[in-house]
Amino acid sequence: MAERLDRNFGWPIGSYLRALAGVQEEVLNFVPNERPRYTALGGVVVGASLLAVVSMFAAMRWVTDSWVVALVVSMFWGAMILTLDRWLVTSVSGSTSRAGRLGSYVPRILMAALMGVVIAEPLVLTIFQREVEQEVSLDRMRSLQEYESKLRLCNPVAGTSEAARQPDPAACQGYLLVVPDPGAALVALAGYQAQADEMQKSVDAGAKELDQIETRAWQECNGEQGAGLSGSPGEGPNCKRLRADADRLRAEQTKKAARLSDLRELIRDRQASLSEVQESAAQERNAAIRRLVRSQEAALGPIGLIDRLSALQRLGSESSSVAAAAWLLRLLIMLIDVLPAFVRLVMGTTDYDRIVAYRSELAVQTQFAVAENHRDLVLADEELARERKELELAVLRERIELDASIDRLLVDSHRASLISRRATELRSASKSISAADLPEKRDHPSVEP
Repeated sequence: MAERLDRNFGWPIGSYLRALAGVQEEVLNFVPNERPRYTALGGVVVGASLLAVVSMFAAMRWVTDSWVVALVVSMFWGAMILTLDRWLVTSVSGSTSRAGRLGSYVPRILMAALMGVVIAEPLVLTIFQREVEQEVSLDRMRSLQEYESKLRLCNPVAGTSEAARQPDPAACQGYLLVVPDPGAALVALAGYQAQADEMQKSVDAGAKELDQIETRAWQECNGEQGAGLSGSPGEGPNCKRLRADADRLRAEQTKKAARLSDLRELIRDRQASLSEVQESAAQERNAAIRRLVRSQEAALGPIGLIDRLSALQRLGSESSSVAAAAWLLRLLIMLIDVLPAFVRLVMGTTDYDRIVAYRSELAVQTQFAVAENHRDLVLADEELARERKELELAVLRERIELDASIDRLLVDSHRASLISRRATELRSASKSISAADLPEKRDHPSVEP
């Protein structure tokens, strides 16, 4: 395909792909039949790197709001993956041993699989983006509802049904709010209610006693027979006394009823004010809870990478089909990332590899020969330098000896000159001496001029 595009459009697409795969075109010129497979290998390398770019861009968009930063980081990551894949497929070029190739490719395939795991996860999250975001939203909603419920449970309004449940103080640490408490008004109202109940009991007992006294007064005044009755009709002393007791008790009952009525009115007023206090406290508490919930929701921020990973894990644990689909996608993406190293392994030893191996061996031998020649040259230079130094020492030594000989000759010549001058002086002196002054017998012969 790349070769056809090259012919149709004049674009060197194939050569670019092969260059990205680390292929040497000057070697491939000797085996042109190998071009298609190495062009395909370059396409696999480029495809894996593009997949890495897309994966990193998706991951960075969840980490940063700047698409420029996401694009720069993803391009850098793609270049790194391209470089690593290029190294994976070129590091064994020229190897002709099957055992050597397998031993070289096992760690490389493991490295490619590890990179595939890193690349696969953002792509899987992108494919399941809608489901993952729904799960994150539901989880956040559940978390906020639980938080709000905990706040309501730990901050009940006194006198309401919520206050009937006693929360655990240890579980409410960090959930307590400072809101108006109608507890004092509730206690006062309970005291008034207790007084009203006691007064009602007293009124009921007085009404019963008044009914009994009125009955006895009626019986006494009508002259009925019975225990404690006189049996004489008319307004006698007992009749008058019983009627007076009934009137007195009726007056007391009227006063008690008036006081009870006033107390009931006070209780109704206090109940109305307590309801207002409870309603105000409930409103303030609800407003504080809403503020805290909104603050908690704002603190959650946008859906990030960790949230998506957790949501996908929950979806997989809840549904085996989702887990199976996610793992199949991971394995597929990992396989695509491993393809460059795997394809290079499946290609086996090609003619290109043999030529590269031969040229590499020849280059090594040439380098060894060059190194040996360089070593010989260095040794020869060292030997020549040593001989030159010895020659210079010999010349210096001869020069010193020659200078010494010249100095000795000069000294001898100077000594001979002195002797000759002295002899001349002696001869001149001897001529001036007369023959008579000479001794008859000389012990020494005269010096001949």
